[in-house]
Amino acid sequence: MSKAKESWRTLADKLHEVLPAPIREELTNEGLLLTGGNPGLVVVHVSGHGLGVSVFGIRWEGPHTPTRADRQLCHLSWDELPKELPEQIATAQALIQAALVIRRSKFRTWQPVTIAGLAGLALSSSTRRRDHRCSRELRE
Repeated sequence: MSKAKESWRTLADKLHEVLPAPIREELTNEGLLLTGGNPGLVVVHVSGHGLGVSVFGIRWEGPHTPTRADRQLCHLSWDELPKELPEQIATAQALIQAALVIRRSKFRTWQPVTIAGLAGLALSSSTRRRDHRCSRELRE
């Protein structure tokens, strides 16, 4: 195994400690794609070319047709990365944290509608209509 391939496999193994669980691995023609989180949060691509970090994304092409639409945050070639493994991990961790912040900022809080809340809305609107009719009848 070549030294470059050995180093990116070692880095990919260490990234399991940094990525949010669960981690899905996909072997591509060029390297390894690691997707962290459920729902997906961050994608890391490690290959012989370098390290890429993306914000996880999905595009819906139809009601039941999701397509990956990751947004690349950064790609560093091996020449741009630090030479030592601990420094490479620290660099990757900083990029992963940035991608997590971006992805989580897109999340929205869901407020459930309760039966009591619906009943209150129905009562208040029917009461308003009744009050409006009553006030009109009183004026006539």
